[in-house]
Amino acid sequence: MFEYLKLKFLIAAILVLLALFGALELYVSHQIKTGIKAGLELEGLKNALASQNQALAKKSLDTQSYLKSMLAKKESVSTKYKTIYVQDKSCTSQLEGVKNALDLFYHSSIDST
Repeated sequence: MFEYLKLKFLIAAILVLLALFGALELYVSHQIKTGIKAGLELEGLKNALASQNQALAKKSLDTQSYLKSMLAKKESVSTKYKTIYVQDKSCTSQLEGVKNALDLFYHSSIDST
């Protein structure tokens, strides 16, 4: 009878060990799958971050070129609307002043586009 109890205990211990090894194997495989998913997600996030950084760098360059063009436009506008003073009040000199102003406005040396 004692041998029978030993055998039952041995079989139960083996079954418990097998169950523990099975559970451990399931846990390890689950952790591996979770790690792989997290790694893939991390790579996707890194790619998204890199594309966002490229877009921001492009916007930065666009902003710098915009600021440069705005300075040129400001110069152009101030040149176009430059005040022309007439020396005397005669009709001819006033007409010349208006012609000069119109020529300056329509044919300025700095392009406004």
